[in-house]
Amino acid sequence: MIAALRKLFEAPTQESEADRQQRTRLAAAALLIETARADFTQEASEQAALEHLLTSSLQLEPAAVRELLEAASSRLDESTS
Repeated sequence: MIAALRKLFEAPTQESEADRQQRTRLAAAALLIETARADFTQEASEQAALEHLLTSSLQLEPAAVRELLEAASSRLDESTS
């Protein structure tokens, strides 16, 4: 799992600014999801807090945040299976 998280932070040799921002957002979302999963329970209030935090800090629309969280969650699930 650490290797998968590290890969999220590693920069490809040629990367556009938009790709870099998306990769950074994905890594941030993945870290927040892992923190929320640390107690092995997932509550609706935690999901709402994650969405609110990412919406306000990254200045994204709620739909974009939900897509980001889905992508990050999928990457995390792949890294641990």
